[in-house]
Amino acid sequence: MISSPSIRRYAALAVLPPLIAFGSLIAMAMSDYPGGTWEEPGAQGHSQVRNFLCDLTRPTAINGVPNASGSRYAELGLLAYAVALIPFFLILPAVFPDRRKTGRLAAVAGVLAGLGGIGIVLVPSWRFGALLHGAAVLLAAIPGLTAAVSATVGVFTTRTSIRPIRAAALATLVVTALAVVVFALQLARGAETTPGLPVLEKLALGCSIAWMALTVATVYPQRAAG
Repeated sequence: MISSPSIRRYAALAVLPPLIAFGSLIAMAMSDYPGGTWEEPGAQGHSQVRNFLCDLTRPTAINGVPNASGSRYAELGLLAYAVALIPFFLILPAVFPDRRKTGRLAAVAGVLAGLGGIGIVLVPSWRFGALLHGAAVLLAAIPGLTAAVSATVGVFTTRTSIRPIRAAALATLVVTALAVVVFALQLARGAETTPGLPVLEKLALGCSIAWMALTVATVYPQRAAG
């Protein structure tokens, strides 16, 4: 948690550059991706429905075509998203200041989730295997879900009126939890993919970005009382 309003405003601004970088870099990576999905290894180009974001980080695409520049864009983009989580969860408790313990839990778990997200990018499945990459995902998911649950509790129990943030927080929590369950079942089956999981992954990201943007828009105008 950040108690100083001026520092909190700077932290709120710090969320935006990595988010913008994430969107730009991932769009470039999708454009450059040669092709291939786990269902159709010989497919051409990127599929929003069948490709995971981590597929974009492969220096050789699933269809066997080199993907040097695209993989670098994707890796940097995912790192940028993970970095954005850290200031986001540090400013988030300011949205529900009357729930201090809940805010403290959300901030600590959220920072750990951001660090875990960086770890996920550094342990790609193409280099270390699906099992180790999946373990990194699940380890990051534990503090991530803890942060999402505690933050959602905070925004729904605070006396402050923040309906758009409540909707974004709830959507993020529900979609992320569903994606984690499906992913855990996929690991248990020893499979590389599950129909619909790449879509859930992107929906969870979209909801979280909306939550982050709404939080920045709420926290940044806050100034010290008096």
